[in-house]
Amino acid sequence: MTKTAPTRVGFIGMGGMARFHLREGMLRRDDTAVVAVCEPSAAAYAAGAELFDQHGRPVPPNEPD
Repeated sequence: MTKTAPTRVGFIGMGGMARFHLREGMLRRDDTAVVAVCEPSAAAYAAGAELFDQHGRPVPPNEPD
C-alpha cells in the first residue's frame, strides 16, 4: 500500500471550538498536519499552542493579520 502525504490544513481562529476540534480529532491523526494558524489574540494562540505541545506536535506559525 502506498503511503500518501498528510493533508495540510490551516485554522482561522483558535477559540474554544477550534481547540475542541484540535484536541478531540486533528492532533490525534497521523494523516493530517496543521501547518498555519490565523489568530489575532495572543491568549487564544497560546491556549492552542499548549494543545500542540501536549500532543508532541510542532506548534504552527501564527499569521495574526
